[in-house]
Amino acid sequence: MTDHKTFRDPRRSRGTSRSRVANVVGVVLLCAMLAGCVTTAGGVLGDLSRSARSAASDLHSAALALDLYSRGDSTIGVSETALDDAVTDLTSQQESVSSLSVSTSQERNARAAILSRLDVAVHAVIRGKEALTEADGAESVHSARKQATRDASRMKALAIRLEKLW
Repeated sequence: MTDHKTFRDPRRSRGTSRSRVANVVGVVLLCAMLAGCVTTAGGVLGDLSRSARSAASDLHSAALALDLYSRGDSTIGVSETALDDAVTDLTSQQESVSSLSVSTSQERNARAAILSRLDVAVHAVIRGKEALTEADGAESVHSARKQATRDASRMKALAIRLEKLW
């Protein structure tokens, strides 16, 4: 007689194998998409729109880091790290947008608008980082948080306008 606790149902292990294969395939497809191997919707305007949305997210993260610091819910080290990450992501977006090959005046104008907003965004986040160590800290941090929030809203609005074009 077989102990029911040690007996393995072969159908169950086959299902587990299938789900593992499905998971691996899903991860490979996700990696391919993230690596840019899969065509994305909207062409150049779609890429620009996604860059603007990503930048808006980075700006919201920076504003949150400044807000948490100003309320005493975060340390200067954690806030600086969050702001450094935002600057890194924003400059990466600048490089990506700059390297896009545009073929129409609409795409050129959209790229110029995004690059201009990204430049403002990078400076706003750097200003926020500087505010963390200034003598009038609370006021400077509050001002930098407001600026990052405004810039995030403007960047999101730009992304929405671009999405309507494609």
